[in-house]
Amino acid sequence: MEFDREAAAALRAKLDEPLSDFSVAEGTTLRKALSDFAERIEADLVIEEALLQENAISIDEPSPPISIRNTPVSARTILELLLQHSELSFQTHFGVILVTTEGSKHGVIVRLYDVQ
Repeated sequence: MEFDREAAAALRAKLDEPLSDFSVAEGTTLRKALSDFAERIEADLVIEEALLQENAISIDEPSPPISIRNTPVSARTILELLLQHSELSFQTHFGVILVTTEGSKHGVIVRLYDVQ
């Protein structure tokens, strides 16, 4: 459980880090943009494919172009910019970025049981 807390704290720190040079070229799919983003901040990213399909949301369509060059912006803000045009959002769980729908209210419930 301590590892999960450390991983979550590390991910929060990565998302709060400013990025001053990040761009998504016109015609780049959202899937590729998200992959590039995760690679850039050295984070794991999981896409809830089934939930996106249920809501007829495709991440294989072109993402709106983004160009951040002069002003440092947090990685969290860049991720929000990437997702906002597709009605998507993200959550963080156990040090992993989970891309999901904006309306998704589900969450991960962790229950600890003493089995000694």
